[in-house]
Amino acid sequence: MTMQMTMNRKIFMGIMVLLLTIIASYTIEFTYKSAGTKSGTIIAITNNNKPAAYMGSDILKKLPGGTKDKPEEGPTLTAVLVAAGTSDFSKVEITGVKKGAPYVVNKGEMSNDLIFIYTDHNTVNLVGRDNQQKVLVEDVSTINSMS
Repeated sequence: MTMQMTMNRKIFMGIMVLLLTIIASYTIEFTYKSAGTKSGTIIAITNNNKPAAYMGSDILKKLPGGTKDKPEEGPTLTAVLVAAGTSDFSKVEITGVKKGAPYVVNKGEMSNDLIFIYTDHNTVNLVGRDNQQKVLVEDVSTINSMS
């Protein structure tokens, strides 16, 4: 009888350790993801306000785009949307960490002149290449494509 209780206790403890490990993993992931989007080091890419992808600025460096003679330039807005799998949209809203008015671009206005430039604090700014690289959104945190 005591052997059976000891075995049941071990099984119960094993299940509790497994559950606590899973809960801790999700909590840590949520905490770091939230901190990353609030600081601009992680960009939340959404489609109609539903999550499509999360990209860090280190991932953006691996995407095609930018020019070879200007290494500080990153990928185009179009390349980022394609990488996130959001190609069916009518307009895109880009917001920064400071949560000001979003920069809105319609699908017909999309061009390769909207690019991301890396900052020295591990974030990216959206700039217009045709406007002498005027910063349109500083420290991008969210890109929301809408149908």
